[in-house]
Amino acid sequence: SQELPDGTGQWGVTHDDMGRNFFSAAGGENPAMAFQQPFVYGSISLPGEKEPGFNEVFPLVEIPDVQGGQGRFRKENFTLNHFTGCAGQHIYRGDRLPADFYGDYIIPEPVGRLVRRAKVDHVDGKIILRNATPRSEFLRSRDANFRPVHAATGPDGCLYICDMYRGIIQEGAWVRPGSYLREVVENYGLDKNIGRGRIYRIVHKTTVRDSNPKMLNQKAAQLVQYLSHPNGWRRDEAQKLIVLSGDTSVVKDLAALAQAGESPLGRMHALWTLDGLGQSDLSLLVRKLKDSDQRVRMAAIRLLEPWLNSGHDDLTRIMNRLASDSDPDIAIQMVLSHFQTGGSDQAELIQTIEKRFASNPNIQTIIRIMKARKEDARRRRERNVLLAQGETNFKAVCAACHGMDGKGTPVQGVENMTLGAPLAGSSRLQGKKDIPIKILLKGMTGDLDGKSYPGPMLPLETYDDQWIASVLTYIRSEWGNRAPSVSASEVAAVRAMIQDRKDMWQASEIMEISPIPTQVMKSWKLNASHRPDIVSNAIDGKADTRWDTGTTQRPGMWFSFDMGKPRVISSIVLNCERSSMDYPRSFSVEISDDGKTWSQPIAEGLGDGPVVDILLPDIKTQHVRIRQLGIVDGKYWSIHKLEVYANQ
Repeated sequence: SQELPDGTGQWGVTHDDMGRNFFSAAGGENPAMAFQQPFVYGSISLPGEKEPGFNEVFPLVEIPDVQGGQGRFRKENFTLNHFTGCAGQHIYRGDRLPADFYGDYIIPEPVGRLVRRAKVDHVDGKIILRNATPRSEFLRSRDANFRPVHAATGPDGCLYICDMYRGIIQEGAWVRPGSYLREVVENYGLDKNIGRGRIYRIVHKTTVRDSNPKMLNQKAAQLVQYLSHPNGWRRDEAQKLIVLSGDTSVVKDLAALAQAGESPLGRMHALWTLDGLGQSDLSLLVRKLKDSDQRVRMAAIRLLEPWLNSGHDDLTRIMNRLASDSDPDIAIQMVLSHFQTGGSDQAELIQTIEKRFASNPNIQTIIRIMKARKEDARRRRERNVLLAQGETNFKAVCAACHGMDGKGTPVQGVENMTLGAPLAGSSRLQGKKDIPIKILLKGMTGDLDGKSYPGPMLPLETYDDQWIASVLTYIRSEWGNRAPSVSASEVAAVRAMIQDRKDMWQASEIMEISPIPTQVMKSWKLNASHRPDIVSNAIDGKADTRWDTGTTQRPGMWFSFDMGKPRVISSIVLNCERSSMDYPRSFSVEISDDGKTWSQPIAEGLGDGPVVDILLPDIKTQHVRIRQLGIVDGKYWSIHKLEVYANQ
């Protein structure tokens, strides 16, 4: 099994010959998404990947039974105007329709009572979808009960469409009494047609159906022949059955097919079948890097990733030479595999591809996306390491007082008293990072939240920065707590700030730490690179309003504030919990005395959750500018709540 990096799609998924997945989302009204590259590399979208107007549909049924209401049908005839119920999509890979049908994207749209046929064009490394029947549809009906929900290539090579054939297709919650849909359904009698269904076989006047292959009971040796079959259903089924059989007696046959098979797709499937059996051969894969068909070369690159992961020096040199391949698809696969495997020793490869394809915006965009994701992956790995270390360290040192469950260890014979303060659900622990860092380093004494404890929280500053960071990362993520990681560098920064302090913190001191009040901040002057007209939403004290960029995250976006007078600020918190994926993936903070001349960054970092806590060196300034430096497709940079901590 292999962990997927994202979750996407809703009611269906399909794939092309190269394993690129095509997802759709009915709720998001998106008939095609995340299809540029195999999904194991994450969701990748490129500008212009669908022709203008692709999402507009052209039905025949003039009934406004659309969940989206009046905005989703044409006023002049009540026909659906946009994809909304897209589901059961399919790439046709059969051999019984005309050759120009192969590889087309078939999208059932049950709300519109239609089926879209889309051409899948490959242009300079980018897939572009376009309607094969402009301003019309491949299949549409005037029957209000025609509800196509699934498409598939059959074993006989034909295209099949599954029709729910039902009046109502929405769940009951959307057709409740008094709703817009309920009235439409009852007016047109759509609730009367239930308990039916149809399957359509799509053929051409030239179609001669193939016989049923009866592959299930065949031996692995018999199945090898199907890996080169022109019907993609049979190729996929043969590969699956051979792998499931675990029969390694066919390894020689598969290697021979991969090396010299007449069909390029047969050679490609043979390589993947060997991999599925755990029998991939390094020398064979290296030879296939020179295959005459780019699809086979791409498969070989992907299958070499385990060796690239292990730091195979000879292979790295071979891959670097392959960067001279003029095919943009090969260049993209090289980029994807490079970042998938870490690629620390292949920087030369990426530089070569960037230079060779400098005029190709698709490749340049994918490189930028993957560079940003590499940083995300590094952060995830670091967080996992911190969590594991933190759990061990907490159990060894802290659990005796705070309890293995984070609720505090009860004091024997004393009711409602624990040796240490509860950590589970602690807002203080999950808030600003510098507060728990300060407590762990210097300790704390005194009543906390109206409760007394047998003794103080002792200082742990003899432990190094990594140890402190690991424990805090663990306890801020356990027992229902949800807060970003704490890094060793952040611990070091706080340690340097308070190194001269000799005494433990008084609980009253810690409890007094609070951000600048909202009423004070409302007198400040705010500005932003994007949507400056709504910047005040970041400081209005309302969790459900926000400032956002209105477009996806790209380097160079900024948000600034003028505090009206110089203040010594210690940290900034950017909270976007109501838009939990809109946090800045990478950021820097600059300051200015006049709002015109800005300093070099006084803080830089990486966001890893909806609450980004930016620790700053205690420095006096009046103007602050936060820059967003990351790349995230489909997500804005949003701030629901800005908090500034300063000497007031």
